[in-house]
Order: sequence, then structure tokens, then C-alpha cells
Amino acid sequence: MANLNNDSNLNTDNYAAFDALSLKSLIIKRLNSNTVFTDQNFEGSNISAVIDIIAYAYNVLLFYLNQTAAESTFSTATVYENINKIVKLLGYNPVGFQTSILPFKAYANNQLAAGTYTVPRYTYFTINGSVYSFNNDLTFTKSTSGTEYLSVFSDQNLLYQGSYTEYPTYVAIGEPLESIVMVIVDNNNNNIIIDHFNIDVYVKDNTAQTPKWAKWESTQSLFLERSNAQAYEIRLNEDGRYEVKFGNNVNGKQLNTGDEVAIYYINSSGTPGQVGPNTINGNTPFIYNPVRFSQIKNDTTPANLRLLEQRDLNQLSFENPDPSTKFITAESVTNIKANATNTFKSQYRLVTTEDFQNYILKNYSNILASVKVVNNWDYLSQHIKYFYDLGVSKPSLESRVLFNQVKFADSCNFNNIYVYSVPKLEKITSISTRANYINTAQKNLIINNVNRTKLATAEIVFNDPVYVQFDLGLRLGNEELTPQIADSCYLEITRNITSKRNPETIRKQVASIITNYFATTKDNLGKLISLTDLSNEINAIEGIIDVKTIRINGTTTNTTPGINFLAFNPVYPYADIRIISQDTQLPFFKFPYLNNPTNFIDKIQVITPSLQLLEREF
Repeated sequence: MANLNNDSNLNTDNYAAFDALSLKSLIIKRLNSNTVFTDQNFEGSNISAVIDIIAYAYNVLLFYLNQTAAESTFSTATVYENINKIVKLLGYNPVGFQTSILPFKAYANNQLAAGTYTVPRYTYFTINGSVYSFNNDLTFTKSTSGTEYLSVFSDQNLLYQGSYTEYPTYVAIGEPLESIVMVIVDNNNNNIIIDHFNIDVYVKDNTAQTPKWAKWESTQSLFLERSNAQAYEIRLNEDGRYEVKFGNNVNGKQLNTGDEVAIYYINSSGTPGQVGPNTINGNTPFIYNPVRFSQIKNDTTPANLRLLEQRDLNQLSFENPDPSTKFITAESVTNIKANATNTFKSQYRLVTTEDFQNYILKNYSNILASVKVVNNWDYLSQHIKYFYDLGVSKPSLESRVLFNQVKFADSCNFNNIYVYSVPKLEKITSISTRANYINTAQKNLIINNVNRTKLATAEIVFNDPVYVQFDLGLRLGNEELTPQIADSCYLEITRNITSKRNPETIRKQVASIITNYFATTKDNLGKLISLTDLSNEINAIEGIIDVKTIRINGTTTNTTPGINFLAFNPVYPYADIRIISQDTQLPFFKFPYLNNPTNFIDKIQVITPSLQLLEREF
């Protein structure tokens, strides 16, 4: 090889620069160095055809070499199939599709006697062609003989978009770490949409004297389970299909030869399954009751539960004041790389606040737009101090703080982990934005899940963020700030006289940049309000030469360069109010939003200097 390099004047890394044409040229050059062959210089000759085949075959091989070399390592892989296989070595299971979730309010009428009842699992609604299902047996108590709002039932449960579907019965071979690959495709041979967090597995032990179905529990990793644990691990593989894996009697219980396995999953409609508010109103749920599931339900339902029949379900009424959450697609390559690293560091245990934050964002990205998790010290030294600084003598009695303490905290007021969260719902008006809180059922869903893996001494307390309203603002001298200052302010954009861009197009583009910056669906809790980045993005628009904030005060026009914001807490508008004229870091508990984003474009004016001068002359 050394002689070849010396003869050809090639460096050791020159192979990376080769393609078909360069290799062909090199072969011809080598053949021309002696007089044995001459036909290589004539296109169409036999030897020229052989050279073409060799050169282009080499080109294809080099392409595959580069691709496989890049796709074989964690840091350089860009293809989903490859990164999926790589993170399997780390024990990471990528998150698949997450279906829409619908909070609801339930009522029982006076035809249902007082007592304790259970809505059977997989009971479902049909709403405008979409199906929404309960994912568990849901118990409630009716304490009166009249019509009653079932508050606990409504606060603890959610509906999931999609219909529960049976997978064909699988008969176990009985080998260690036995896996079932769920091959479910539509008419076009594409994988159907399965909700990642709603795959239930039941196993009938046919070696028992009286074989009965038992519901096994999903686990993040079988490695964490005891030898007799009835647990299974699900994994979305590189083909977009789910693998259900069982134990080996060391990590999780192993299937016996002849055991029957029944799998039920939510078949989601995806984005078309999303519904708006009040769509469930007046609908009656239906009991899910295929033949095989009837036997499973009989074997797995405790004898003391009083399951509702269809006629009893007709005595319940439901409504949904809020819309469903958005449908979320499967993890991308970028998300897998980030989440796999964080999961490997935490080793499936929630210890640090970063562990909690990463876990919640990964598993509940269909519910939450933004999450911040802090310890007790940060909560007291920053959030509670914030209320004292505002003059609130008893912060623990402030409405949202008190609500969350009563609903979600125990009597212990130390060693708590505080979760601040913003729902992934787009709110248009300022009034609806500042009341944009995760509902009680969603909070309970997250808490119940986190409790399985958190530290035993840590208690989870949900807190609602402090919403901060942003609008254009300019302070005159040492005047006392009020929210009304924003009413007399606007943004002036100076357009280059030589620009061919329409002023209205520039106006719409500036408004879009600012409204997107403050979108309520973004991860903006504790955001750095970077006027530098915002100004640079606006100034990068073709045709803009200057940006100013203008305030009209009577007959006086006041101007300041760049963008100035007035920011205030609408609950305490005169105690917490300030002008933002430079990059500002918000504390972890504050979430910024733009006042009236739909009409914010009305506060933007685009001028062309020469035209303004002509108007003044006439």
C-alpha cells in the first residue's frame, strides 16, 4: 500500500476525495504511463467500458462506506432507523405517537341511586366520527339521590382519542426474554397509529390448575424488575412497530410454554381526531365488550367492584369545556439523542430537578408546552419571596398557590419538588391566556406516573406559573408606570426607499416574528427576553433600515430606538410592572405572553422617509 501511494502520489486521506470520474482519470493515467494499452483513451472501446464499470462500482461502494461510517455512531447518525438501533444499546426506548387527550366533567342524574360505581375500562364515546376511550376501570361515588357533579371522578381521569383494538392471541414459546412484534398495517401497508402509552397486555397462565387471565404491568426497563414481576417492556423499533418483551425469571417473569397473550392498544386517528370544546356534550358512552375481552374482564375485575351496565351509563352525562390536546408525532432523531442521554444519566430514577424536568417533558409533550422543576429552596427564595416583595403578607393564601397546596400537596412543607407547567393550548386573548392552567386531571395523571420512579422522600407539588403580559411601552421621565401606557404606543418601521417589497408585507412579517416569539405553545417558562435576537431578526427583513418605539402623549410624540416592551403581571398590574428595554431574564415561574396577538399588527406602522417628506410639503 505504501508503494501504491508513492507511485500514484496519493496522500493517505485522498480516498475521501475520490468519485467515479476521478478514479477513471487515475486508471487512464496509470495505463498511459506505459505503452502496453492504448484503447483506454477512446470512449466506446472495450477497455474503456471496463474502466467505467470499475469506476462507478467503486463510487457506489464509497458512498455506502461513508454512509455506514457516519450512521454507526451516536453523535453522527441522522437516519431514524440507525439512531433507533444505536440507543437500544443504551436501554433507551423511543417514544412513539401520543394521541389527543380530553379532560371532561361528569354528572350523574337522579335516576342513578347513591352508591359507588365503576365505569368499565375501554368504555368509549363517538364524537363527530372520532372515538375517545377511558383507559382503565374508573370508580366514583355518588353521595346524593339528586343530580350530582362527580368532581373527584372528573379531576382524576381523562379520555384518550382512539378506539381500543384487540391484537390476535399469541401463544408463548416459553423462551427467555420472549418478544412479540406487533405487525399492524392499513390498506396501504403503512403502520397504523398506536398511542405509545396505552398498550395493555394480559397473560393467561395455562400451566396453572385453573388458568385465568392476569393484567401485567408496563415497565420502563425489565432490568429494574424482580424475578417474579408480571411486567413487560414495550419498544418502538426501527421499523415503526412495537415490540412487547417479557422477562427471563431474573429480570421479570418469563412466559411459560403455551401461555396465551392478549394485547389491547389504542388505534388513534392522529390529528383529525382532535376536537374542540363542548363536542362531547350530550354524548352517551358505550361499553367495550368483545368476546375475548369479556372473559379477561371477568378474570381481572375485583369482586367488590360494581361495574356499570349500559343502562346505567345512560344516567351519566359528560361535557368538555376545554378542547383536546394536540396529537404528537413520534420522537425525531434530535429528540431521541437528547432524551436517550438524559435517561441514561438518570438510570430511570428521578433524583435531581433536571431528571424530573426531562422525564415530564419526554412523557407528556402532548399536554405540556413548557416545564420548570425546582426544589424547596428555590421555591421559597424566589417564588414566595416574589409575593412578599409585592406586598402580599400571606403568599400561601394567594389563590393559585393555595389551590395547588390544597389539591396536590401533603401537610409536609419541606422536601417538596415543585413543578411549574404551561399547557400546550394556544390562547388568543389576554384574558384566556392568564387563566391558562393545566387542569386537575392532567396534573394528577403526571403526579401518579412520576410517583413510581421518584425518590421516596420527595413530594411532587404542581404550581401554576405567573403569567406576564407584554406590550409595547415607553416611559417618560420618572412617571409612574401603568398598563394604559401601552395604548398610546406603536412600532415604527422605516422602509428603504429603494426596496421593492410591499410595506404591508413587511408589516405582516414583523407582526409574525413578534407574535411567534411570544407564542403560548413554546417552551417560554423562565425565558430570556432577548431584544437583541428579536431586533436582529426584524432588521434582517429585506427593506427595513430602522426600528423605533413611538409613544403619543397628547400632542407630543416621543421616540426611542429599537423595541421597548411594557411587562406586567395582570393580577398585580401596579405592583409588578416594568419597562423592558434590554435583554432580561425572567425567573423560572414567569411565563411571557403578548397582549392581543391577533390585532398586534395594528400597532405596527411602516413608513418610507421620502414619501413622508413629500406629504409634509403639500
